[in-house]
Amino acid sequence: AGGADEAGGVAALRRLLRAYATLDEVCGYCQGMNYVGALLLVHGHHAARSQNDPSRSLGEDAEEACFWLFVACLRGPRTKLRELYLPSMVGCRRALAVYGGFLAKLRPALSRHFLAEGLAPTMYATHWFVTVFCAQFPSALVARVWDQFLIEGWKPVYKVAVALLACNERELLALDFEGLMAWLRQLPETVDVEKTLKVAATLRVTDAAVRDLEAKFQAEEAVERKDL
Repeated sequence: AGGADEAGGVAALRRLLRAYATLDEVCGYCQGMNYVGALLLVHGHHAARSQNDPSRSLGEDAEEACFWLFVACLRGPRTKLRELYLPSMVGCRRALAVYGGFLAKLRPALSRHFLAEGLAPTMYATHWFVTVFCAQFPSALVARVWDQFLIEGWKPVYKVAVALLACNERELLALDFEGLMAWLRQLPETVDVEKTLKVAATLRVTDAAVRDLEAKFQAEEAVERKDL
């Protein structure tokens, strides 16, 4: 049964991604979409099961609902995941810039230490944002982040991203480049979910601050395009 469910899930994910690539030829398919699509299908699969028939699989109606939820996540004004996956990856570059701004503001010592060691957010946090944490992190963290993400947009994502480092600030400040990279590679397996979420809840990240950092990114992008 497990093998059949897995094969059915892979087939459903393939259909979802192909359908979106057909719907949106400009965006097409980009690595990272598969994790988001799989997350939605898994939750859709569980929602489709009934207590009287726990073996019931994801039907066509539920699969179609997952597809349109996927479309809404990509195109919605709050989540705007599509911008992560465009050829320019403007959404990913914006998320990394905003995160870097919050890390510098909320944990300046960590930010300075990472930069001094030559470790920019692009080197470790890109996968966090293009999948909104659902690729490697524990389901307990992913579910809580996505609950907030779908309601509030990117603000809670930035809070959790900063909290992942803030929870271990003293340890990280003592590590060199190689040590930091090793620590970051192990983070998805070693993360303390409850502690991370508690620290994230204490961080002062406002919608206005997010908009300000996004505007700063857009202004810097405009200057770079002008100089080309």
